[in-house]
Amino acid sequence: IERCAVDFAWDADGDGDADAVGEGLLDERGRMVVSTRDWDRDGTSDEITRWTWSDAGRTHEEEDRDADGVVDATQDWVYDEQGRVLELVVDDPADHTHNQTRNTFEGDLLVRRVVDEDVDGVDDRVVTYDYDADGRLILEQEDKNGDGEVQVWVTHSYDEAGREVLVERDVQIDGKIDTTTVTVYDAETGLSGTTVVTTRRPDVVESMVTRTYDDDGRLVYLRDDEAPVDGVPAIEEWIGYDGDRAVSWTGTMDVGGGLLAAFATHWAHDDAGHLVEATTELTLPGERTELERTTWTYDCDGSTW
Repeated sequence: IERCAVDFAWDADGDGDADAVGEGLLDERGRMVVSTRDWDRDGTSDEITRWTWSDAGRTHEEEDRDADGVVDATQDWVYDEQGRVLELVVDDPADHTHNQTRNTFEGDLLVRRVVDEDVDGVDDRVVTYDYDADGRLILEQEDKNGDGEVQVWVTHSYDEAGREVLVERDVQIDGKIDTTTVTVYDAETGLSGTTVVTTRRPDVVESMVTRTYDDDGRLVYLRDDEAPVDGVPAIEEWIGYDGDRAVSWTGTMDVGGGLLAAFATHWAHDDAGHLVEATTELTLPGERTELERTTWTYDCDGSTW
């Protein structure tokens, strides 16, 4: 495997001095296989994470959260021939009291997800999925405690173009809809323009999300209005692109009391497409500004490890 090393530096307060540093190794496909963090810059690693990969994706992750040589948490993935996750086992803390998720597929469709929280052979949560003749999800049924009884019922409806337009959620199985989500699509682009969520207690709009896309179908604007929907968005976001890569994310957040905070994140890449810099500036009410900067330096010299 070609050795590709990366150095990491995190400047938490934007003063030009790194507050934490780290190192990593990438495989020939640009996937991280080991990463270290030195949070106090004393020259000693404080945290080490390692990954193992297959063609399908990650197969193993282990975290040594205090770099004492003892693994503190692990995750393991099992895939089928199509690269779908059949099983995920999380051991956190690494005391062999796993949390196991198992997925069952029929053809290309996920039909059942089971969670065994302590891997004692007893299913603690079960979700089943039903589809229409076109392979579209139409029903989710969730048994939240593994007692064989369904506690949550979710239905999905589509328009003639096959786009999801309505999701209804009954969390009490009493025949009364508790949450309704309606999505409206832009007539020109066919992309989702507005999503509205309402509940029956009280029967008011809980949230409204509005999206705008560019000519290439990429999201460039998002507005999220949360209850009470009073004309002041909880979040407004703008996304900028350079070619096919997102390079900026800016926006405002409602922090309460009629006050807004502004944020701006920018990403820079080298000619090989590696992320080399990320900066985030947060402007709080009263013009108080916080700046954070992270840089990555790569050394891909063709040697092996």
